[in-house]
Amino acid sequence: MRERVDPSLVLSAAAIAGAVAVVRPGPVAAALAVVLLASRLRGARAIGRIAFLAAIVAALSAHRAAGALARDSDGWSRVRAHVPRAERCAIEGRVVSMPTVRGALAADVELETITCDSRAPPLTGLRARVYDLPADVARGDRVEAIAQLAPSRRTMVPDLGDPRPAWARRAHVLSGGAVVASVRARGSGVLATIDRARGRLRRGIAVAFAADVAPIARAMVLGEEDLAEGDDEAFRRSGLTHLLAVSGSHVALVVGGLVWLLQTAFVRVTWLARRVSPARLAAAIGVPLALVYEQVAGDSGSARRATAMALVLLLVRAAARRPDLPRTIGVSILVSVAVDPLAPFDLSFALSIAATVGLVTLGPAVDRVLPGKLPKMLRQAAAATVAASIACAPLVAGIAASLPALGVLANLVAVPIGELAALPLCNLAALLGATVGGWPADWTGAAASGALVLLRAVARVAAAPSAAVVAVPPPTAWQLATLIAAAAAAYLLPRRAWLVLAAITGALLSLLEIAHVRASRPHGLLRVTVLDVGQGDATLVDLPDGSALLVDAGGEVGSAWDPGRAVVAPVLAMRRRRSLALAVLSHPHPDHFLGLPRAIAATDVGAFWHNGEAHREGPLAALFERFDAKRVPLVVPACGAHVVGGAVVQVLHPCPRAEPDRGANDNSLVLRITHGARSVLLVGDAEHEAEHAMISAGVDLRADFLKVGHHGSRTSSSDAFLAAVRPAHAAISCGARNRFGHPHDPALARLSAAGIQVLRTDLEGAIRFSTDGRDVEVATARQGW
Repeated sequence: MRERVDPSLVLSAAAIAGAVAVVRPGPVAAALAVVLLASRLRGARAIGRIAFLAAIVAALSAHRAAGALARDSDGWSRVRAHVPRAERCAIEGRVVSMPTVRGALAADVELETITCDSRAPPLTGLRARVYDLPADVARGDRVEAIAQLAPSRRTMVPDLGDPRPAWARRAHVLSGGAVVASVRARGSGVLATIDRARGRLRRGIAVAFAADVAPIARAMVLGEEDLAEGDDEAFRRSGLTHLLAVSGSHVALVVGGLVWLLQTAFVRVTWLARRVSPARLAAAIGVPLALVYEQVAGDSGSARRATAMALVLLLVRAAARRPDLPRTIGVSILVSVAVDPLAPFDLSFALSIAATVGLVTLGPAVDRVLPGKLPKMLRQAAAATVAASIACAPLVAGIAASLPALGVLANLVAVPIGELAALPLCNLAALLGATVGGWPADWTGAAASGALVLLRAVARVAAAPSAAVVAVPPPTAWQLATLIAAAAAAYLLPRRAWLVLAAITGALLSLLEIAHVRASRPHGLLRVTVLDVGQGDATLVDLPDGSALLVDAGGEVGSAWDPGRAVVAPVLAMRRRRSLALAVLSHPHPDHFLGLPRAIAATDVGAFWHNGEAHREGPLAALFERFDAKRVPLVVPACGAHVVGGAVVQVLHPCPRAEPDRGANDNSLVLRITHGARSVLLVGDAEHEAEHAMISAGVDLRADFLKVGHHGSRTSSSDAFLAAVRPAHAAISCGARNRFGHPHDPALARLSAAGIQVLRTDLEGAIRFSTDGRDVEVATARQGW
């Protein structure tokens, strides 16, 4: 039991709670109520004494977070009003940040002037993320460019949580590549110097490291994320990703190592050591060193939190005071949230806090239950790994809907390699490659490359078995709140109450899971969700018997962003969909099939329907091989009615089969799904020819809800077709960044003239149509459904 909780921990918890409450008020309020009750029961004095101050901190944190969201929303609205589609724009502005996005260097430019197609939209002060600027650009530089800009990609699907904090943290509302660019004036501040140093280190890594491990070195040294897909998968599945993220251990090793070297040197300078404490002087110099390292290492959320903690420890040491670990953690969190009001929404920040809290609170308990015969160093390492893994498990499950089964063993082997060998060698090799070159860089780079190869080998071995990953349901916001409240209560209550607390927590988690499954997999309803996957199609249909089918899964040619992995698979996991009655490919175009492999990678499929034009060769080969391995029937469905999941699924087109002389769009599978007296019509990318064929064939096209063909192209949704369908509601799946200009004005005009309510994923996010066979409900992500 904790009779006294450090006030800084209470205030830091209040700061985080205030920010999160802006988007999740219910779960936050419930968690706080439990914590306050536990503190009352045990008389934890600090919480009661500073409750008023904590309330002020929470309110201030909420106000700042809400303000950041409002500013971002205002900027986004201005962009959508004045630059709704991709346009060539002339811009001038100041570089304010230098992110690395999937291996590509970018610059966030604060716009001072912008002209798009002879117009000057009122967007000054907003930020545009611009690629392909001069390689040596740095923060503080003033640049001018001709760039192809469009609204930044923003997908919204309520199943995956509120994306607004992530949007606001990115800060940019436009993005695109520069056609022509130049630097008008060079920045001269500290940040510009650091960015140029990062550029030299990046080139040094290219010189010193083998090409296949250079991305891993950039991750360790610069905090960049451009690993090869296989390496990224291996580190994620093995639970070793944290070794590549700049976090507390990196800061401790690099900054702590430099401070130790300084102290050692100062001790040897007799006249200096007589006048000032070498330890205090080294700690004081360590403060700016920590700030510089945090910027060099990428300025991530975890790096900020770790640096804040390092700063507190260094300042305490410089003042010749004894550090208090709980107070240091609390103050570091307060500093982080003060600098960035949306820091609690940064995943790396949250994982960093969870790991630190786990080490401090669970580490000693885990150490006590491990066999006493183990060597002390091994036992402590195992205890730290288990404690951090337990604390981070709910967050990791929320990311990937899985947990690494071999994570503890992999960490026991990999952590010494990564932190004691690879990290210092990588930093030294990058430095030598950037400055000295020649044999020192080559030899050190070879040693560092060897350490990285060994580290990667551990990740691959741990990730290789099919049982390396255990599928777990991602926790809901209410379940996370329950776990956090239970952890805080356990910290406050005596150990004799822990068994009762665990039983209550387990029962509550089970009840929340049952309620979530009932809501996610409804019975007696036909629910159609047009997912927001950018410029593409992906529609998830919940069927009346509780099963589901998926039609398409989006995809963007030439983009590293995979909607199957980023949107569809997480939605299936959040809805607890481990199986699908059907997966349907309307037609083999990339914006419909590229996302399918990742979308259904962890899902059993009853059958795969396609229009007969999806071939085993080419881009769908791997998907077909997977279906063959799992004995999934590959079906070209017969025209007519099929009963699937308690609904009637009618195949209306192409009938009797796809016509070779038609375009792929006009050979799209067209499905009419009926439950009771209500129907929906999913038409893929069907255009006028397919529409005319269905009308001529006399098929019943009537539907209450229409998924508009070909993303709202002028070549679809003819007047005759709309008159035959007579929908009350229609959804257009399109992306804000699409280069085709979808939806086209003529199609929108025809839909409007027919009196149809038109909803668009680029404006409203995901769109949901629900019916019990009689009543109808339509909702959008923007409405929060």
